Amino acid sequence: MHLVSIRGAVTANDNSVESIDEATLLLMNTLVKENKILEEDIIHILFTATSDLTARYPSVIVREELGWNQTAMLNFEEKIIDGQLPRCIRVLLLIETDRTKETFTHSYLREASKLRPDWITE
Repeated sequence: MHLVSIRGAVTANDNSVESIDEATLLLMNTLVKENKILEEDIIHILFTATSDLTARYPSVIVREELGWNQTAMLNFEEKIIDGQLPRCIRVLLLIETDRTKETFTHSYLREASKLRPDWITE
């Protein structure tokens, strides 16, 4: 077994609980489905959000909707950079696996596809 990091990002439509929840679930469900991730494989999950997303932490809906209550999660605010992509949620999952990192898919959805055009999954 070894550790592998999986990345992803998505944009929310606005700064509301509903929009942050919807975008976070879209991102997480895409990563889970494409990579066949199980909660027991996850070491931890780190979320970042741009400073214009203040209505809710992304991890809250993951705990509520996916039921991932045994996984350590942290939320951070992105550093403010001139010209940064607005309303952006990013995630970094660290998992334990027998698979090589080349077998995993990173997901950059909606406007976040501009961040890593080489990893677009939409």
